[in-house]
Amino acid sequence: MAHFTNDELWGILDSCGDGIYVCDATLKGIWVNEIFESITGVTRDVWYRYTVYEMLERNMVSDSVVKRVYDQKKAVTILQTYKTSDRVALLIGKPILADGQIAKIVVTAKDVTDIKLMSDELERLKKENQRVYNSLLNMKKEQSRETDELIYASQAMSETIAFCERISRVDSTVLLLGETGVGKDIIARTIHRMSPRSSQPFVAINCSTLPRELLESELFGYAGGAFTGADKKGRLGLIQQAHRGTIFLDEIGDMPLDLQAKLLRVLQDKTVRPVGGTESTKVDVRFVAATNKDLFKLVREGLFREDLYYRLNVLTVLIPPLRQRKEDIQVLANYYLNKFNVLYGCRKYFHFDTVKVFKEYSWPGNVRELQNTIERLVVTHLEDAIRPIDLPPHFQDLKTPSAEAKVRDSVPVQTPSISHVERFGLLLKDIVGQVEREVIRSALESHATATEAALALGISQPTMVRKMKKYNLQVSKEQ
Repeated sequence: MAHFTNDELWGILDSCGDGIYVCDATLKGIWVNEIFESITGVTRDVWYRYTVYEMLERNMVSDSVVKRVYDQKKAVTILQTYKTSDRVALLIGKPILADGQIAKIVVTAKDVTDIKLMSDELERLKKENQRVYNSLLNMKKEQSRETDELIYASQAMSETIAFCERISRVDSTVLLLGETGVGKDIIARTIHRMSPRSSQPFVAINCSTLPRELLESELFGYAGGAFTGADKKGRLGLIQQAHRGTIFLDEIGDMPLDLQAKLLRVLQDKTVRPVGGTESTKVDVRFVAATNKDLFKLVREGLFREDLYYRLNVLTVLIPPLRQRKEDIQVLANYYLNKFNVLYGCRKYFHFDTVKVFKEYSWPGNVRELQNTIERLVVTHLEDAIRPIDLPPHFQDLKTPSAEAKVRDSVPVQTPSISHVERFGLLLKDIVGQVEREVIRSALESHATATEAALALGISQPTMVRKMKKYNLQVSKEQ
């Protein structure tokens, strides 16, 4: 067995790959190697000068494995971060006993900073991946509900949605007002989704599409044998099916007067009595109603109950028509174009001037008309480019004038007769060239770049460059 002098032994320990610290019974350091100094960022003269208690009091270290060993009288392992070195160490402290008492404590320190950083990064990535997964999952759920499409960019709709978020927290009845096709059903679902009732049913019914008798039984349900053909066990109405959730009464202005009285009792008493029934049932339902009619005018004409009107008109949301939020037209058009491209396996795109026409159109049918128009164009149009001329006839008067039209309207170019040709000795290609040059020149004057001018004329950018060289034309600098 080899024997080492003290100097040799300390030299071996000093060159060890792990940090080593030794203290006496007073918990003051008596030997520290260079690796321990490096890991802790504290020089050995400091370890020799102070006890562990003094270093803790001076906040020189945040924790001490030595103190834990001394208190517990057994080996202790901890993970400690040293601010002085910005390193993380795995510390193992072991007592050396003499006559049952601690004589010395030996601590070995292994630098695990890189391992800790890797562990933290893995944990961060795990959380990030989970967040992304949850986001994609929620997005998938949202995309699976077509009625939940809420696409907007305008300040008007931003303010409307912000108001809906505020009122969604309470159970007061909401009345949605707006023209046909503005998306009242989507707003109703949005209010429900943002409310504390979001995990409960959302039930919708259109009061204008059902005859009076069917509407009554659909809303309030019916008792067994209430009428010919009725289920013997009876049936729950939609109001009861929406218990603890939200019921959306669309086109409430078309509800018959006698059913209005019955609905008023539900709103007042929070109870439902089915058709042919004798007992009422308590319900907990949030009511959202919608109409495109002037309910107050209907009240004055005796076609809508005044007391029901005031019961419904607690919180009112006025949804602006599409013509008043033109910023939404392009984002909605692009959204539905992408949607129907995916749905029907197409690659259609809007010509530069087509979106201009969309923005100038009044859209009396609002978002629903926009959606239907784009679906029809994607399905029926043969070419990929959707140009203003491809739009339905009622758009034609609104088309943004093309470069050809500008030339035609502003420059009286006449097709030469045979006599003109003979007189001036012009060939047909020369005449066509003159017209073509004027058309391209006008397009370049009307657009900021040659690419935009090419799009307006329906030609490729390389073709436009060749034509510009041929006729010695440039993009107008006065833009």
